[in-house]
Amino acid sequence: MKLPRSKTAVVSTVCSQIRPKGRETNPREIRGDNMPNVKSTINVKIDADVKETAAALLARMGMDQTTAIDMFYRKIIATKTLPFQPEPLPTDSDLLLAAIKSKNIPHKSVEVNTEGHIIANQDKDPELFDWAVNG
Repeated sequence: MKLPRSKTAVVSTVCSQIRPKGRETNPREIRGDNMPNVKSTINVKIDADVKETAAALLARMGMDQTTAIDMFYRKIIATKTLPFQPEPLPTDSDLLLAAIKSKNIPHKSVEVNTEGHIIANQDKDPELFDWAVNG
């Protein structure tokens, strides 16, 4: 019998040969202690500054990047979720509003129509109306 070239294919072949009919078998169930753990490579593109800063912090913690990524993946597996809550990046509007608030610049919320044009009532807010009409 000629063996497949990839280690994954070997494990899959072994699993299919010893798996009882009608039952899915996890390769870890049949591996036991006598079969070495198969390693895999991950290639990731990441900002160089992020990589260098993280590598320096991890070194101060006594671990390398491979160990940290392995721990990250194991935590995902154990909890079936990310180990942190991702948050969306702020929009340009959020950043602009934060800048205005930090400078104590007076601002006003306005209504806009579906095309993004300001809806201004001349009687309720003549300044806004004048700005919307005349710029």
